[in-house]
Amino acid sequence: MTEAISIIKHNDEKKYLKAKACFEREFKKGNYDAAFRLGCIYDEGLGVKKDYKKAFYYYSIAADKNYPDAINNLGLIYEHGNGVPQDFIKAKQLYEKAIGAGSKNAEANLGKMYYLEKDYLKAKEYFEKAISHGRIKANVLLGMMYFNGNGVKKDYKKAFSLLEGASENPLAKYMLAYMYETGSGVTQDYKKSFELYKGAEDSLPCAMFKVGYFYYNGICIPKNIDKGLEYILKAGNNGDSDAQIFLGKYYSEEKKDDITSEQWYQKVIAKNKPIMLNSLAWAWAMQGKKLEKAEELIKQALQEEPQNSSYIDTFGYIFYKQGKYKEALEQFLKADKLKTDSIIKDHLGDTYLKLGMKNEAQKAWQDALSLTKYEENQQNDIKVKIENMNKSDGK
Repeated sequence: MTEAISIIKHNDEKKYLKAKACFEREFKKGNYDAAFRLGCIYDEGLGVKKDYKKAFYYYSIAADKNYPDAINNLGLIYEHGNGVPQDFIKAKQLYEKAIGAGSKNAEANLGKMYYLEKDYLKAKEYFEKAISHGRIKANVLLGMMYFNGNGVKKDYKKAFSLLEGASENPLAKYMLAYMYETGSGVTQDYKKSFELYKGAEDSLPCAMFKVGYFYYNGICIPKNIDKGLEYILKAGNNGDSDAQIFLGKYYSEEKKDDITSEQWYQKVIAKNKPIMLNSLAWAWAMQGKKLEKAEELIKQALQEEPQNSSYIDTFGYIFYKQGKYKEALEQFLKADKLKTDSIIKDHLGDTYLKLGMKNEAQKAWQDALSLTKYEENQQNDIKVKIENMNKSDGK
């Protein structure tokens, strides 16, 4: 069976069926490792059409014999709802069982379950265990924790180091690209950013959108609107919310086609996920358009996650764009109590200035600067605000 395992390991596509035949022979002899391998073939569609029911069947046989990675892969099937109703509780139980049976792959997956539950200490614990066992998927997930400051102090340098250690992973490529694009923890470099987005575009619609965005706007490459739209449309049709929001705006403002625009926006709203509703509400607030609808969406998101500082910040920004500065300040202060964040501090500074509270504005912006050590664009914007305010005072 060694040759068959090697065929799968080295992605020798021409010989997948040969490997499958070998595993089937061994399975008939009672080899439960072969059952696991057959599960992988049907799970990943290696030389055959993907068939999650068959994958579940073979994984279950191996799992009944306490085969660690078969138990882990059953957890993945339940986590993603592949051929079965999605069930995070069942997935978590299977990951715990797999770890007990000796699976190292399950450590990162269990960490992700704790991450989704916002138990960041437990998530970090399992990600670090997985990293110590060479599981690069955990590098990506822990790197994102440090990037976002979830359960740990935000640390772009540490995030970059962890993500770089998994640079062949598509999500790691996307995050590294974003860091180069925004100058977060690294010197801003659009060329490197574009190359990394290109490297992830086949796996991630969000990376596909970014490639299109670079072409559309001519960022570090010759501007090509048609090519950009081709990428963005493909990303939108593959479910990327940023692409769908972009297309909603594009059809409204560039094509004057409000019907198509609304169809793209509705794709985001239909997902009915707080993070998506927040993204669309934020986009409308940034545009200064559809502010009443944006307010409805963010209230809906906050019903699900009332203590989410990003959503509260969006709510405040909607008030700010409506000229309701006292209401905006109330929301920004609430968000600031929940999370120390440069964007929230920046918004506080803007609002204090509108309310004529210049000393408070100066302090909020200085606080924001202290938190934007590695974010070049935001630092420069804040410095300009402080300079303009001081000029208006004759300083």
